[in-house]
Amino acid sequence: VFEFNEYGIQIYPGDINAYLQNRQLKDFRQLEQEKTTTDQPDHQEEASSKQQQKAQFEEKKNLEKVIRKQENHVKKLERSIESIEKELTTMEDQLQNPGQYKMDVNDPSFYKSYNGKKEELANAEKDWEKAVEALDQYKSEIEAYKVGKT
Repeated sequence: VFEFNEYGIQIYPGDINAYLQNRQLKDFRQLEQEKTTTDQPDHQEEASSKQQQKAQFEEKKNLEKVIRKQENHVKKLERSIESIEKELTTMEDQLQNPGQYKMDVNDPSFYKSYNGKKEELANAEKDWEKAVEALDQYKSEIEAYKVGKT
């Protein structure tokens, strides 16, 4: 009798009854039951492995989505900062122009507007710093994820 299994081919001398006696089985049904019970954990492990891989893929996908959103937020803040800086530069140019300076000195709303823009710029820069820090953290998470999960 020849037995084919994961370890290779095993030869049992004698007939089928000698094989069953050697394996301590009553009949072939017991052998089939043993095979199905040993095969089931493998299928369960494969299923759990596939579920785990799917969950890891979804986690990575969500993290990449968050990174894209954060990158867009950082770009938006950078454009806002550039716009505020241009407005401040225009106001400073007005102060350097002698003719315009006399008009601006007499207008208190100009200084309120100028100081408001400076404050707005400082707040925008703080927001930008926080957004960049968060983006760097997300990127380091995904790098750690790629290194640890591959």
